Amino acid sequence: RLGLSDDERHALFGALPRRWGHAEMPLGLSVSDFNHVHRRWCPMCLAETGVLQGRWTLKLTTACTKHAVWLEEVCPNCQSPQTWTDVDFMSCACGMRLTGTRVADVDAGVVALLRVLVGESPENCALPDAFSALPVPLAHKVVRYLG
Repeated sequence: RLGLSDDERHALFGALPRRWGHAEMPLGLSVSDFNHVHRRWCPMCLAETGVLQGRWTLKLTTACTKHAVWLEEVCPNCQSPQTWTDVDFMSCACGMRLTGTRVADVDAGVVALLRVLVGESPENCALPDAFSALPVPLAHKVVRYLG
C-alpha cells in the first residue's frame, strides 16, 4: 500500500529497519542482534496463540523455551524459507500449515542458555552463575564471540 520496493520492505521487518544501524533496542540489544530476513516459529506456540513472538526474531534464538523444540524457518513440505514479506504466517505458499507439527527436542542446556538470552530467569539453570547473571546484551556478545 505504501509502494515500497522489495529492499525497502525487507528493511522494515524485524525489530527495526537494518539501516538504522546500532540503535538501542529493548533489553539493550542492537539492531544487528535481530534476524531481518527469515522468520522463525515454534509450530506448537503458533498453533496455540496464532502469534509470532518477538523473541524468535533474535538471531541467537533457535529453540522454543516453552516447548523445548527447535524453531522452524523453512516449510516442512517444500523446504522454502519463510520470509517477513509472506502474507499468511500460518501457512506456506505451497498450502502447508506451519502449525502443530512436532519438531526435534532440544537439550535442557540449550533451553537454559536461551532463557538467559531472551531475558527469562532460567529455572534449574545448568549454566554457571556468572553467565546466567550477565545482562542480556552482554550474554549475546559472549555467545557470538565464543560461537
